Amino acid sequence: MNKSLKTAVKSMGLLIGLSVLATGVISCGALNQQAAQSDVHVMLNDGQIIVGELTTPIFTLKTELGILKFDTDEAGELGPLEGNDMKQSDKLVRLWLKNGSEFVGGWQKASVEMSLRIGDKDISIDVPIDKLKRLRFKGDPVWSDKPLYRVVTRAGDDFFVEADASQIHFTSELGSFSPYLAEISSLVQLDGEENKWQVQLKNGSRLNAEIKDSGLVLKPAQGPEQVSLSWALVARLEPAVMNVPTGLAAAESTAVSPSPGYYSNESQKAVKADAARSWKH
Repeated sequence: MNKSLKTAVKSMGLLIGLSVLATGVISCGALNQQAAQSDVHVMLNDGQIIVGELTTPIFTLKTELGILKFDTDEAGELGPLEGNDMKQSDKLVRLWLKNGSEFVGGWQKASVEMSLRIGDKDISIDVPIDKLKRLRFKGDPVWSDKPLYRVVTRAGDDFFVEADASQIHFTSELGSFSPYLAEISSLVQLDGEENKWQVQLKNGSRLNAEIKDSGLVLKPAQGPEQVSLSWALVARLEPAVMNVPTGLAAAESTAVSPSPGYYSNESQKAVKADAARSWKH
């Protein structure tokens, strides 16, 4: 092989190498773009990470509040209630919605059904629920300056409801009445009475009454259309506003996420913890 031919072959080899490298860069870019458009980011207990889409827009949890349905557009993060994975948690999960609401319940299926786009094909996979460590949905935390109420249950739920669409059903010697939370200025338990309350309404009325069984009919700000529960299940019922965070919570909300583009609950955790410190016990 003469010198000029050797030079040409070397040059060709260099061009082919650069072409493959460029193709690899383009392919990685395409994969990164595809991942950014996927609905969920799933971490398993063995270190595997799956980025794809859930095959259903609605999923259900069996909770102390009943069987509740959730829209994946509002969901933020799902993980084991306790332990490192769902097996350790006995399939009990804590679901965070994007507005900071938390619901606790049991995952009813043996797997999480997903679809992955690989090699121009949609591949259906069933992720074993026992291996799930963390499932995060695409999107950012949702903040609101609308007056809300925060409901904390003895089962571990901690969610926000709309004050002007959520009611408490009372009964008294004067009759039954069902004010919206927005109409109540205070609710004080009478001494020595487990279910006897002094209800102060914003119109000036002050009434002594009992809360009926399953007396709370609530409209969650995100999540199920309606939740009914008994007062015995309620640990706290407090006015709340989920404004855009400041201070520590603001710093948390701008922290770099290990998986950008997916929901992180850190800022909302900080805001809720700060509000709880001001509660009267």
